[in-house]
Parts: sequence; structure tokens; C-alpha cells
Amino acid sequence: MSARGIQILIYPFVLASGSFAGVLHPMADFDYTAEIGRATAHFSVPQGWRALRIDQKTPHHATLVHLSSGSKRQRVAVSLDFYHIHSFETDKTQQGCADDYLDGIQHHADSNVEMDVVDTFHSKRNGTLNIYRYHSDYWRERWAVFIVKGDYEVQLEIYAHDFADTASFTSYLQAVADRVSIEGV
Repeated sequence: MSARGIQILIYPFVLASGSFAGVLHPMADFDYTAEIGRATAHFSVPQGWRALRIDQKTPHHATLVHLSSGSKRQRVAVSLDFYHIHSFETDKTQQGCADDYLDGIQHHADSNVEMDVVDTFHSKRNGTLNIYRYHSDYWRERWAVFIVKGDYEVQLEIYAHDFADTASFTSYLQAVADRVSIEGV
């Protein structure tokens, strides 16, 4: 797979999330636990990946980089974000989170973005998960997985400039999703 054009995603806005008093605590070998209220999300780094340094300004966010993905500018990165879903949100499912994310993108960034389910897989810890593809000429290729437990979600996202660069996205998202758990819900 060509890693040309793949970039780390910077979130311009947060959707389907409430405020939180969370802290991301480093654990052994770059594993992390994010806390929001009584819930925790555990992120364990799969083999072949490395966690980037945590920014204390965004303690609910982690970025994992695939080690064989080339130079620093071309690294394949998966962003993990832990959110509390607003109490007024009525559809607290994967599909509901995916639809809310699409609505936010279309409202704040690009009204031409389309969403498709590109694959489904079974995660040992989180059951059956869908991979959602958000795409447009401006937005490019952003693929996401939403792991939802009660009022909490972990959103995994990966970005590419061109569809041709997405060949390994399903296996990357599955490897990371298998290492995420939400507890205390």
C-alpha cells in the first residue's frame, strides 16, 4: 500500500460528546486508560504500532502509528477518541454516532460528504462493528469505527488523501478495535 497522502487527523470539532473531567493515564509500554466520570476506556497498542506522545490539552485522545508506514510525513495513523454521549442524543448506537458525525461534518466542514458502510467485522471485546467511510473531494477519505457502551463511545478514525491508499484500512481498524474496551458503564 502506498502511504503517500496519508496524514494524522486533527479534529476541528467534537460531535456527540459532552464535557468530561477525564485524564489519560500512561500505563506500561504506551497503553492508556482514559477516564470520563465513572467510565474508563482502555487502549492497548497492537503489535506493529506505536503510540504518539499524549497532549495534555486533549487527554481523551490518543494516536497510534503503524510502524512500517514510511516517513514521519507519510505515517498511517489511527486516532482514538473517548467521548461521553450527550443525554439528549436518542440513538446511542454505532449507527447513531455515525449519523451524528456525518451531520456535524456536513454542517461544519463540507456539505458534500457522503457516508457508506464499507465493511463489518467481529471484535473480541466489542462484538460486531461497522467501518464507516466518509468521503468527498474536499474531505477525502476518512474511515471510522464507533465502539459504543451505554452513554460512552470510542471513535477510531484513519485518513487518506486517495481511495487507493485505503487498502489496509480494514485490517488496521480491526487490529486497533480489538485492543479497546469501555468499562464501568
